[in-house]
Amino acid sequence: MKKVKFLIGLVVCMATIVYPAFAYDYDLYDNFVGDSLAVAEEDVGVSSSTSWYATIHSWITPELYIDAIGWSRWTFQEICGGTVVDNWPQSGYTVFGGSLQDWGYDTKDDCSYTHQGRVFGRHYFREGERLWEPDLDTTEGI
Repeated sequence: MKKVKFLIGLVVCMATIVYPAFAYDYDLYDNFVGDSLAVAEEDVGVSSSTSWYATIHSWITPELYIDAIGWSRWTFQEICGGTVVDNWPQSGYTVFGGSLQDWGYDTKDDCSYTHQGRVFGRHYFREGERLWEPDLDTTEGI
């Protein structure tokens, strides 16, 4: 009986916690190099009532260094009522390594319609002759 009350209390407490809105998109390449897993990920999230962020992350797990990891391009956009109001294209960037991440931050424009953040890009993983370039695109309300 105590266990049930505790779980109900935990559910009620969790229901009252406010989590930031976020979108998440990823793609996986199993056995990219040996037993490793290559991961391409993009997120949109809300930093505060007046700002939001986008992030791109490419990594290998377990971490090992490959010839080139990163992205060939990525962009984050603020969208109001279906219209792009801010557009932030970013340069491609790769390193010899096992992980690379970048963030973009933006102040929210006033919007009385559907308000969204979008991030899209092409990730880049290369080891010898093996190349993987997944395209990801995700949009979330901000």
